[in-house]
Amino acid sequence: MINKSEFKSLYTKLKSSSISEEEFKSFLEYINQPENQYMVKEVLDQEAAGKYLDSHLALKNRSEQPFNWRWTIKAASILLLLGMIGIFSYMFFAKGQGEIFYSTENGEILEIQLPDNSLVKLNANSTLKWRNDSENGRLVELSGEAFFNVKHTIDDQKFVVETDQSKITVLGTSFNINSRENDKIFLEEGSIQLEKSGEKSPEMVLLRPGESAIVEKAGPAIQVSVNKMVENEAAWKDGLLQFSDMKLATIIERLEEIYGKDIKVVDTTVLDTEMEFTLPYANWEITGQALALAVGLTLEDNGKIIELK
Repeated sequence: MINKSEFKSLYTKLKSSSISEEEFKSFLEYINQPENQYMVKEVLDQEAAGKYLDSHLALKNRSEQPFNWRWTIKAASILLLLGMIGIFSYMFFAKGQGEIFYSTENGEILEIQLPDNSLVKLNANSTLKWRNDSENGRLVELSGEAFFNVKHTIDDQKFVVETDQSKITVLGTSFNINSRENDKIFLEEGSIQLEKSGEKSPEMVLLRPGESAIVEKAGPAIQVSVNKMVENEAAWKDGLLQFSDMKLATIIERLEEIYGKDIKVVDTTVLDTEMEFTLPYANWEITGQALALAVGLTLEDNGKIIELK
């Protein structure tokens, strides 16, 4: 049986997806022992409190309405535990292929340390497959959204991210990819080479830090610009959902992607209103209430459908 210190160490490994199968079994055994429940809850509550402190302050500055953060932290700690336990279940190792699969569900962010020590944050409702071989280098296949911090290798091994629309080749850089509809790429640091998938003679585009690219399914060309909207989308990795001069209809679509909700606005005339505000990236109970406050509407959860009135 592991002790308290070893539990905390295993919990850290679990969050970074670097825990082994045997370590994971020891972790589960520990948290299932009744005498350890209080200590496990204490660790999770402390982390949840820290995670949502900034969200609390942001909301407090926007509204004088009371917000019950005791139940929020309690609920968040439960979600953290369930999410961390679920992480290992999302990783499957394909025999003989050196492949690793990761996936996330509604409102979940998964922090991944790849075998080459590159770091990835996988956004909600996304999947990622890692493959490494001596001939093709480091290859990642992405569906959904992820932020990459790619590590340089001594032998300059290339790192390639492939989506249905794009192929991104890097040596060492930080960038965000949203491939849910059209590919939207924001480059934070370094440089990346971008090309459209499936083309016989694809256009090659080099992105510089601060630039964004949009690769449309139907359009032949890659659009490169300094796009604040695409840059703001990458803020999810820092625990924020930022919207600047964006129509409410587009904001709602973004939230539906992340949380898997069906959100309806009763007064449809407000959907074309351009808005600018920041929401906390938290569980839906927190983010939903923050959205209602930000747009000055009342949120009503009918189970399958969320209504803003």
